[in-house]
Amino acid sequence: MSSMFDSQVRDRRDHTPWARVDVQRFMIHAGWNGTDNPLEQGAVLSVHYRPSVASRMWWRLEWTGEDGQRHNVEAQELELLLWRAAEAEMQARARREQQTQGLR
Repeated sequence: MSSMFDSQVRDRRDHTPWARVDVQRFMIHAGWNGTDNPLEQGAVLSVHYRPSVASRMWWRLEWTGEDGQRHNVEAQELELLLWRAAEAEMQARARREQQTQGLR
């Protein structure tokens, strides 16, 4: 992740301290994206042992965004992973809206 992206994630997380990303809702929403291509997996959440990080676990989430592109995020904590995914999806949504407005 770039430092700019992580700064945006931190800002989103800090400005909504009472909120949490609902993994089930995110996965269901992401599962509906990309349904035009039945060969694509909707959303995949995985965790692997990784001794080089403090938590000893490494989370990865891959999904098709609203923009139709495949996205993935990784983190050693599930909560951070979900905030990164939320930020990536919100950025994809904003790009799609800009493109849609540009066509009008």
